[in-house]
Amino acid sequence: MLTKLAITLGLLLMTGLLVYTSAFFFSLGQGLLNAFHLALLGLMLWGWWGVWRGRLVWAGWAWGTQLLLTVGLYIIYLNS
Repeated sequence: MLTKLAITLGLLLMTGLLVYTSAFFFSLGQGLLNAFHLALLGLMLWGWWGVWRGRLVWAGWAWGTQLLLTVGLYIIYLNS
């Protein structure tokens, strides 16, 4: 139970950090950022659901996908 709480807290904090970091890419447009933030929150919920259902791999996939989406958004920001 404590492990699940720790993983959930880590996933929540990482999502908050990525949402905060990506907010600096405001020049890409508010619509794109809103969709991106919704995707991050959806992945966080997917990972959280996986953790509490006993599928820790889902949390890893959710975290990795969040990180890749943020890096991709940063690359788009650099090229714009």
